[in-house]
Amino acid sequence: MRHENDADIAQEAFAAGAVDCFVLPYPQKEFVTRVRRNLFFLKQHIALVKKNQILKNQLDEQEHAWETVLRVREKLEKKHEKKIMGNIMGRVLPLVQTLRESLTAPRQKECLDSITTSVSEILSDFPFKLIHRGIELTGAETQVAGLIREGKTSKQIADQLCVAESTVVFHRQNIRKKLGLTGKREALGTVLKAID
Repeated sequence: MRHENDADIAQEAFAAGAVDCFVLPYPQKEFVTRVRRNLFFLKQHIALVKKNQILKNQLDEQEHAWETVLRVREKLEKKHEKKIMGNIMGRVLPLVQTLRESLTAPRQKECLDSITTSVSEILSDFPFKLIHRGIELTGAETQVAGLIREGKTSKQIADQLCVAESTVVFHRQNIRKKLGLTGKREALGTVLKAID
């Protein structure tokens, strides 16, 4: 292919991906200067590639270390979870049952039912399911949500928790808001039951 001038050759070379182009004959002094400059940039590029590889290796090592830490943490959490659940089931619930058999006043039995419900809620994985979905409920809201899941009305929840019914209604509204149900007709109990 013939070219009319050096500019055409250079343009074609750069279009093909060249980083520099010499059209001979070329003045020796300029040629040496450009070659040295290109070697300098090549050395810098090689150094950057090496640094990038080192950083990538360090990042891979850190990622591996975090995975190991998370696995160990998960094992510890499961171990402590089993221990806590075993203690509650073996020590707390039998005491609650003993109290239930000896109490006669209806209000005392209601409060004891509230304690039993709270313990059951602690033992269930429902609060963890909420957290994993990014739903952050307060302790009271989690307790109310658990009772709504069981199909209890606001009045029944209020009686069981020994609070005013308006307090339960307030918590229901907050739960609906946090679940993105404000202004929607979906039943709160149905939505809470579907959380798995």
